[in-house]
Amino acid sequence: MPLWMILALLVPFTLGVVNVIDKLVVEKFSPSIFFYAFWIGVMEIPVGVILLLAVSTDGFDGSAIAGGFLLGLVRSGSLIMLLNALRNGQLARVAPVYYLYPIMVAPMSAIFLGDTLELIIWVAILLSVTGAGLVTWQGGDGVAFDGQGGTLGAVFHRMRGYFSQPKAQGFALIAAFLFASSSVIASYVLDSEPFWDVFAASRIGLGVGAGGAALCTANVRRGALGMVRVPSYMALVVLSEITVTGAILLNLRALDLGPASEVTAIGALQPAVILAYSVALLMLWPRAFSDWVTTKSMVTQLLGIVAISLAVALIALAQN
Repeated sequence: MPLWMILALLVPFTLGVVNVIDKLVVEKFSPSIFFYAFWIGVMEIPVGVILLLAVSTDGFDGSAIAGGFLLGLVRSGSLIMLLNALRNGQLARVAPVYYLYPIMVAPMSAIFLGDTLELIIWVAILLSVTGAGLVTWQGGDGVAFDGQGGTLGAVFHRMRGYFSQPKAQGFALIAAFLFASSSVIASYVLDSEPFWDVFAASRIGLGVGAGGAALCTANVRRGALGMVRVPSYMALVVLSEITVTGAILLNLRALDLGPASEVTAIGALQPAVILAYSVALLMLWPRAFSDWVTTKSMVTQLLGIVAISLAVALIALAQN
């Protein structure tokens, strides 16, 4: 097995750890998602500044920094929506919906960058929509409606009986849309700007966006710094930052050594890896993680994950 393939396989397993940590923090340790967003911002900004100083030895490229900063701001919005989704829903159901973002990139690129949508891409879009429905499906007979909210309220309450945690899935879908938007921005900016300058500036933009949004809430301004007195919380935050940085470096090295389309296709394993992690945690500590997996709809979840992963792989290979 070539080295690039080994590195590419490590990426979804490493990012899966990040997703598990994120879920643990926002569900069991953080008073609100904005406390976590604040600390992500605190750590991302110096990382971005150090990278920018390291790569800009011949002076700063203003357009690259501006483009990267915008990219990071959009991704900070995606991060906040994802944290909301994780706080309100199961990781194994939220993650596949979030990882629809490669599917969203294709039509957005066609609209804004002039790319064409081939038949295989339309097939992938249909597969992804089917997969999202299967992942969130839980069966049931609907939820009794109390008459509040009119017709739309009745529809929403009825859907809650058949689809798991629609609020969380809504947040995940918005997060996916924002991340896809950032990918289109990245494609446009990187077409003419140096990668490392854009990448460094994007880390600063992510930190400023996440930290700035967090500081808009009074609770964060009053209590976020006090979280340093909670060692378990800070350890998880630091571990998440180190792990996500490692995953980025693994992905970049895999892309450097191997074909981008196949590296991206292997990354489509991400939702399956997250489901495996969730099941493993349930088996090891059932009392703590009993709400992370719904075993009665496991078959439809697996079918949905297979459909979404296949769709992402098709999109990636179609771009070869």
